[in-house]
Amino acid sequence: MKKVLALVLALAVALCALSVTAFADEKVVFDNAEGIVPDSCDEGPWGSFGIVGTTMGRADCCDITVEDLDALFAEGGWTFTFVYSGTPNNFGIAANPDANPQFVVNEDWDHGVQTTRVELGDGKYQATIALDDILASYSVAADAVAQACVQIYTSDFKLYSAKFTKGESAAAPADETPAADETPAADETPAADETPAADETPAADETPADTTPAPDTGLALAVIPAVMALAAVVVSKKH
Repeated sequence: MKKVLALVLALAVALCALSVTAFADEKVVFDNAEGIVPDSCDEGPWGSFGIVGTTMGRADCCDITVEDLDALFAEGGWTFTFVYSGTPNNFGIAANPDANPQFVVNEDWDHGVQTTRVELGDGKYQATIALDDILASYSVAADAVAQACVQIYTSDFKLYSAKFTKGESAAAPADETPAADETPAADETPAADETPAADETPAADETPADTTPAPDTGLALAVIPAVMALAAVVVSKKH
């Protein structure tokens, strides 16, 4: 019985490890709820915050090495996302009329790649960019990225968080709750005469397929170890 108990516990530990590694797709490199003004953010159109490699002689604010960043570029599929506040300002640069922050590699400012910006409310924005798009724009090898920063195009800039993500949640905005004014108007309700006629009822063999969403595998992996451990306790008590 001791061998059975040991086997059950070993299986539970293995499943715990699987549930952690299977969803380890986020690398947080900066987080400050109050926000900070990084070095080199007061340079007008050239204002930026450093990620790696020391930008314009100023300290970087992100906790990642050049080697680790190059590894993400080489692996592919990673996205860089950061949250900031301030007033968008293109400083008269015609090439960036919307004042979107852009990702710059090896201090080649002329080929910076613009991020996608989403307004979060309370003066905050979320900006996102795929690392694959950066490599494609610069035509540079993944292991040749020696410096990286974000040209902010923002007045009164403050940085709150920055992370690299991989997977379906990589580009999801922090707040996707629809605004109140997006509620369909009352006059959009289908008119009575739009009701399908009786002879339009689907035949028996046309019954719609079951559209019940599949269970969340992440939750299943997280619950299985607990169930296995509980079963082990019950078995041990019976014997």
